[in-house]
Amino acid sequence: MKTLKLKKSLKVDLALTTGVALLAAMLWYVYWVQPRDEFLHAVMDCMEDDTDEAAYQECARLVANSTR
Repeated sequence: MKTLKLKKSLKVDLALTTGVALLAAMLWYVYWVQPRDEFLHAVMDCMEDDTDEAAYQECARLVANSTR
């Protein structure tokens, strides 16, 4: 009888842990990865074929100021 209860509790714990991990991964993607990718793509579009650091700094400043 105890074994059955332990297995059921273990399944519930596993399901909750998996759900929390999936929720955390989704939130991380939506609030960190996606905005950062959009910013970096906008900077790359601004830079076009100029690949030096000064161009990156200028475009990053322009993109950051345009999103405010």
